[in-house]
Amino acid sequence: MVIVKGSMEVVMQKSNLLSLFSCFLLLVLLSMVAGCGGGGTSDTSSGIFVATDYIGNILTSPDAIHWNVRSSGVGHLDGLIFGNSTFVAWQTSRSLAVAFFTSTDAEHWDVRTSYTFVPPSSAIYANGLFVAVGQFGGVVLTSPDGMNWAQSATLVSHLGPDSLEAIAYGNGTFVTVGAHGGIYYSSNGINWTTVSETFPALSAVTYGNGIFVAAGGNKLFTSSDGAIWTSRTLDSFPYVDILSLAYGNSIFVATGVKIEGQGTQPSTTLMMLISTDGVNWTGGSSTIDPSVRLSFVNGIFFLTGINGTILTSPDGVNWTPRVSGTIETIEAIAFG
Repeated sequence: MVIVKGSMEVVMQKSNLLSLFSCFLLLVLLSMVAGCGGGGTSDTSSGIFVATDYIGNILTSPDAIHWNVRSSGVGHLDGLIFGNSTFVAWQTSRSLAVAFFTSTDAEHWDVRTSYTFVPPSSAIYANGLFVAVGQFGGVVLTSPDGMNWAQSATLVSHLGPDSLEAIAYGNGTFVTVGAHGGIYYSSNGINWTTVSETFPALSAVTYGNGIFVAAGGNKLFTSSDGAIWTSRTLDSFPYVDILSLAYGNSIFVATGVKIEGQGTQPSTTLMMLISTDGVNWTGGSSTIDPSVRLSFVNGIFFLTGINGTILTSPDGVNWTPRVSGTIETIEAIAFG
């Protein structure tokens, strides 16, 4: 009996130990699963914000609030977009030679095709294609992968080859606008049609809420298809020069400058305008530096500029300054 009892006690002790060990393994496995899906700061499966500055730094952030700075290793990068699981950036030399770079992680960059005298002013990834528009000669560059680029078109306004300033995509259509008063549209980013109307110098275009909005000076133009445009006026803001447009979170946002005073050094004030339909606008002056650039990236409006300026907003009205970690001009922001 004693032996039996002792044997049972041994078996029970072993059984208890096995149970405890099983529980321990279960807890470890649950912890590992929770760690994989917890969305901590080290988990970038949902993407990261990436910015470039004037001297060649790369800024990264998981939330657009806390930024880390490191060298790109390839010098300054003037522009940056994300598409096809790839960051695509470009660099313009003093001789206006342009090189494209690609990266899958925003840390390691590979140089790709180089062009001469076609520095991009704006680029977009849409409909499976990278499209960049140039400031000189109305040049349009396209790439299926961000690595191999080709000149697809030269766009000409009534004043000659245009200086293309911005590009947008919506409703199955690409639209780009130029400083020489041209508006151009394309269904594939390669074959383009020039709108026959004459426009003033245009600096910005965006798409949202079913319409394109283009702007230049204090003139706005809207279109549902990129081909037929309606002129709008900013009667409440007669002295505003619109420089940039963005759409997000059901809101159009425009930034521009208001020039005040006389003489050789008139003062400039940043103007911030918002609209829900692209036609009726409200807003006013701001104390933010007027040289900032407007963009909408992954649910957030950004104003970026000199001295490492980064401001974020959910609605284009309430802006919060962020500590970027650099004192250089922020050139571009993307998310991927």
